[in-house]
Amino acid sequence: MKWLGASAIALLSAATASTVGGCSGGGNSSVFTGGTPTGGAPSGTGSGSGSGGSLTGTGGITVPGSDAGSTTGTGGGGLLRDAACVSSAIRGDQRPVTLYFMMDNSQSMTTVDPGQTLSRWAIISDAVPAFAADPANAGLFAGLDFFPEPGAGGGGRNGGGADCTITTYEMPNVPIDVLPGPANAQANAFTTAIAGRMLGGGGTPTTPALQGAIEFSANWQIAHPERTVSVVFVTDGIPNGCNSSVANAAMAAAAGLAGTPSIKTYVLGVGPEVMNNLDPVAMAGGTGTAYVVTMGGAAALSAALAAIKGTTVTCDYNIPVLDGGQVDFTAVNVQITVGSTGAPTLLGQVASAAACGSGGGWYYDRPVPPGVPPPTTITLCPQSCSAVEGTTGSQLDVLLGCKTTPRVN
Repeated sequence: MKWLGASAIALLSAATASTVGGCSGGGNSSVFTGGTPTGGAPSGTGSGSGSGGSLTGTGGITVPGSDAGSTTGTGGGGLLRDAACVSSAIRGDQRPVTLYFMMDNSQSMTTVDPGQTLSRWAIISDAVPAFAADPANAGLFAGLDFFPEPGAGGGGRNGGGADCTITTYEMPNVPIDVLPGPANAQANAFTTAIAGRMLGGGGTPTTPALQGAIEFSANWQIAHPERTVSVVFVTDGIPNGCNSSVANAAMAAAAGLAGTPSIKTYVLGVGPEVMNNLDPVAMAGGTGTAYVVTMGGAAALSAALAAIKGTTVTCDYNIPVLDGGQVDFTAVNVQITVGSTGAPTLLGQVASAAACGSGGGWYYDRPVPPGVPPPTTITLCPQSCSAVEGTTGSQLDVLLGCKTTPRVN
């Protein structure tokens, strides 16, 4: 996974690269000034403990006599990694992440904030195309759209009202594709789209723009189930127009997170107006707090984008595809090893993300039964996720053949 770079964890079919915090954020908005993140959820950390070691609490299950030694946990019962019922032990294949940018091009983007030398739009015009062209991001899939669009009554970018129709914001300006693309085609598409975008009025219709971005992302992910899509919402203002408010935007982000497929929302604020004001949207979207750039120009924005990319590394794993056979979803177990010298721990299954609570474990993206269509993804609960992502050399194994062991609370 070359595109993940040093700030992220490699596929767990190999040793992890370094410490990241893709499970959740915490605190207040992360502030990026001159490329140095301070407060909130800084680049590469997040709110996961990342301390590694054995998992404790309600998520573990005792695994006596394993070929790698026993591990501790609670929940009773046990399953040998080399038990007779295990037909296959397959290293987990982590789902790669796609970023879909929804960028604010309202008139206020022409503002030059105190301490800055360029306008907000000029900073974005430098940083986002540079992100798309950065060799460290090669292999990342990304797309781009803008808001507001002009309303039906005319004007829009020339001082009229914004289009409030959600479907208007479901049509990307730059469709999702791989970066930088053949002959840098996708990176060049980002540069061309941003350079050619006219700034104007129409307010800041955050709610329909976010709803449209989430709807497009969900449909794209359904068509590409091997990937995980997250929205990066870039704005310089508080929601206004088109029945937009922080509360309504947070509700839209929460609906996206709770949907099938689940779409996370990252918020990247430019300028002091958004400081701490858009945290509820990021929180509802499953990403903790907003990332805010107030000083430092394009370098600070680039640092924020790098931090967002680092935290998008998920604990979602593709369910193995078996040659000549279909997975029995009632006979799947998940085992993690925290660190290169850790002992394997068998995790208990829970029904859904909501059932994780403060304990460890794992769950399918769709229920079994009825499972129509069948599950495609295994996701670790936050406690288990933070332990795996926060420790170099961690790995996940999918054990097939034994009856699935539920978590004992």
